[in-house]
Amino acid sequence: MSDNGLLPEFSVGNVISETFDVYLKNLVKFILFGIAAYVPFVAIMSVIFGVGIFTSDPSAINTSAADGVIIATIIVSIASLVIVYIVQGAVIFATVEGSVGRQASLGQMISIGLKYLLPLIGVGIMVSLVAGLGYILLIIPGIIIQLGLSVAVPCMIAEQRGVFDSMSRSFDLTKGYKWQILGVFIIIVILYFIVSFILNFVGVMAGSIGAIIVSVITYGVSATFFAVVSAVIYTNLRASKEGVDTSEIAKVFE
Repeated sequence: MSDNGLLPEFSVGNVISETFDVYLKNLVKFILFGIAAYVPFVAIMSVIFGVGIFTSDPSAINTSAADGVIIATIIVSIASLVIVYIVQGAVIFATVEGSVGRQASLGQMISIGLKYLLPLIGVGIMVSLVAGLGYILLIIPGIIIQLGLSVAVPCMIAEQRGVFDSMSRSFDLTKGYKWQILGVFIIIVILYFIVSFILNFVGVMAGSIGAIIVSVITYGVSATFFAVVSAVIYTNLRASKEGVDTSEIAKVFE
């Protein structure tokens, strides 16, 4: 732990730079993990609707039974939720491990994602409900709440906290840094839309199969990249506010 006068500064530039550094060092592994996690979702959609989910012809989807479609939607939503949080937990773990020079294997990543699956779903639901309430009241409170809860998942994984404790911890860590965190997300989202637009254009030009491939790759990148962003924000907040470096954070996984 550093002396107060030597605490590193939390800055938008540092977080974005570190995020890209971490992601590029684990590029293949993260993309493959994201894609592998998305394949079951694609399979479920294809089986349920009887066609690929990327068809440009809505009439091709088998929606003859309204009740079946409702059930299918519920199944797909649950599958999507499970996949999202397995990926988040796994990538946050790998990001912290990588920061101290340890390379997490795909097996370790899956194990961590499954270990924390139910608590992660719990914190995801609660964050969505609380932030959603803020958005219903007014847009600004919703944004503030969302930023305050932006590191709830890393708090759960890296500090082994419960759902509500993780949310409270996230609010505490982000206090005084919400503008910087907002800046990080604005830049990341702008970059994401630019890259996504380019990839989707390439996919359309390549035909239906190309569109499917591009869609799966885009999901694999986005799901893992935003998890890295969250983890890097968390580790930088710990360093700036508490003088705790990543080697201390990573001890929980030893």
